[in-house]
Amino acid sequence: MKLVKSLALGALALATVGSSFAATTVKVTGSTAFRKALYAAIVDQFGAANTIAAYKGSNLPGANQAIFKNNATGDIVIACMAGSVGGINWVANSGQVAPVAPFDPSYPTAVGQAWMDVSNLPGTPNVTVAGDKSINTTSGVAVASPAWSGASTADFTMSDSLQGSTPYKTPAMTSVGGGNIGVVEFMFAKGTAGNIDAGAYSRLTNITALAFQNLAANGQVNIGAFTGNTADKTTGGQVILVGRDNDSGTRLATAFETGLNDVNAAMNQFKAFTSTSVQDNTTDVGLVGGTIADAEFAADTLSGYSSGGQVNKILNATVASGASLSGAATPFVIVAYVGTGDKPSSTSQYLSYNGVAWDSTQAATKLGQYTFWTYEQAYYRTNIGAAPKALVDAIITKIKPLAGISSGVVTSQMLCARNSEGAVVSVSF
Repeated sequence: MKLVKSLALGALALATVGSSFAATTVKVTGSTAFRKALYAAIVDQFGAANTIAAYKGSNLPGANQAIFKNNATGDIVIACMAGSVGGINWVANSGQVAPVAPFDPSYPTAVGQAWMDVSNLPGTPNVTVAGDKSINTTSGVAVASPAWSGASTADFTMSDSLQGSTPYKTPAMTSVGGGNIGVVEFMFAKGTAGNIDAGAYSRLTNITALAFQNLAANGQVNIGAFTGNTADKTTGGQVILVGRDNDSGTRLATAFETGLNDVNAAMNQFKAFTSTSVQDNTTDVGLVGGTIADAEFAADTLSGYSSGGQVNKILNATVASGASLSGAATPFVIVAYVGTGDKPSSTSQYLSYNGVAWDSTQAATKLGQYTFWTYEQAYYRTNIGAAPKALVDAIITKIKPLAGISSGVVTSQMLCARNSEGAVVSVSF
């Protein structure tokens, strides 16, 4: 009897030990701005030699949907990065995450295609990292048609925005890591010259907060209003606005920085197409690339592109010499707002903001002169469990020094601060 009892107790002890090391799965959604740093932090936490990854997209660091597994512990992180403001909404209100904006007609079905299933993962580790801990673009396995797991909310969300600046202020969530994770920089940029007067194009170098308000209210404004050159008024060229939908933290940052102060503030924005006769997803340059043949107003003042990468395609696209604007033969140049990680290919396309240029050294941002930036945040689901919380805490601890991987600024390097998006920037020197 004693032997049987001892064996039973030993088995119970082993079971208890095993359960204490049970694998944990967490799901993350939200902003794409710190996506590269987030993924690098996940791999850093798991150990590159242990990490197995799969993704949908052109490469792992740039994929909005990905899955990571720690081959040693069995821990899993699944990502569906679908917008900063949308992420706060889904996590705060325990909503089912969707890789599309909620007003999209496919929303009811798209919630079932958010989270990649573990069956997409290969059997062996396949991630390599550089010296700065960024993930090599050849890492992971690309899955063109993934198997999806069930629809659900996320355990935490990445956000370019404070929860209190979004329409989803309640229920209040807890910040991961105690608040600011890093700094996200944004910029205004212009598209390629295309069919507009070359001199007027070259003189379009700056945009002010009030000029942006004018552009957002009208969608298109004569280029002379931006260059201040009388001759440009007679060219007939228009500046047109291309931007993000209202799930976007980039849109929220732009709205607050320019005095619109609401992610749902009306913005009359355009979409660009490769065809003058058909305007749909198969001809949308932001989705499929190609030469811009026509620009048309977006469906409504809340809609726009769902990712900065799509806006980047628009900025880099060639504008056909005979391109039309809303069906009319009108010269135009695109102006857009993007995170600096989605900046256009040529530095000649960068626009100063309120007379201050963004620079790759980030000096103007760190010193408080360039103000088009926000703090990156992360928020837990209100009822997150102990094990997922511990894993999220560990990942966010790893992410803070990696802000530079996502074209951000490490918070400790900032010599200035602000209380919220668009607020006065105060210096500490």
